[in-house]
Amino acid sequence: MWKYTKNKKYLIYTILAAISPVLVGIRTGIGAYILGASAVLWIGFPKRTAIPIIAMLAFLGLYTVFFVSNVRDHMFYDPDSVNTAQALQNPSSITWEQINNSGRESMWKFVLRKLYDPNPLFGSGLGATQYLMYNRGAIKSIVHSGYVEYLCDTGLIGLGCYLFIILSILLNAWHAYAFYSLVEIKLFSLFTVGGIFALLFCMGFDNTNNYVLVATQYPFIFAGILSGLIEKQKRRLWKRF
Repeated sequence: MWKYTKNKKYLIYTILAAISPVLVGIRTGIGAYILGASAVLWIGFPKRTAIPIIAMLAFLGLYTVFFVSNVRDHMFYDPDSVNTAQALQNPSSITWEQINNSGRESMWKFVLRKLYDPNPLFGSGLGATQYLMYNRGAIKSIVHSGYVEYLCDTGLIGLGCYLFIILSILLNAWHAYAFYSLVEIKLFSLFTVGGIFALLFCMGFDNTNNYVLVATQYPFIFAGILSGLIEKQKRRLWKRF
């Protein structure tokens, strides 16, 4: 919005959106913001502008993980044992055992063994994962991964179809941004791309199909509006002939 309106309030909104997941220590939100913003920058801005800002976002993300206490304390089982200088120079030095995944890995292994392994192609049916989590008597009643849930419910075929739809949406948005000059089309192309990439990150570690379903729907709403704008523009162009 700032690119096309030059209204500084949109820069303020951008900063507030970046700060909010840091203040509440939501790791998934931080990663989703960085990935979504990077996608918008890469497609919507010249590379000489986009690349330095993306690099800055990546650095700030690493800095937040290692130096902002409420994020750092959520990120690692024993934050004081993490060698920050070494980790910044070589992030791969951090082992999976040091990362606090809040029990996600054990939940994923449990539901995959129960629901995916018996029928990997088709899964155990829509709603099977949530039914199992609600009835197993666990403290956590959500599986915290959209990918795991799709695998368990719909198998490889279902997850593959879903990702194919996502890819189609991204390609349509990229094509629309590149080949249409209408500002509204360009804006909703960027909204769609940013939203989809943020969603793909969130799906890895959070319950995107449960109590945040409303937020999950936004990228698809943007994609629908974009398709409507493209169709409207095509009709205008045909009328000229």
